[in-house]
Amino acid sequence: TGTRLRVGAAPTVPGVLREALDGIVVSMDGPPCARASASRAPVVVADLLGDPASACVRSSAIEHGIRGCWSIPIVAGDGRL
Repeated sequence: TGTRLRVGAAPTVPGVLREALDGIVVSMDGPPCARASASRAPVVVADLLGDPASACVRSSAIEHGIRGCWSIPIVAGDGRL
């Protein structure tokens, strides 16, 4: 429906993070993948510790040595996610 995300490709992302991200709401107030989907544009976060919107995944990311990330939405020609 374009309102929630499903993890489609993230082979190097730890399973616990993929599970945390799968099903989250598309929103400009969410973690990078939710913001990328809402804006239909790539989002880069250089420091997850300083990104307030990444709070829902921060502890798991840091636990697995992930400090920054990028997300690119998959968008159809008609703008649908």
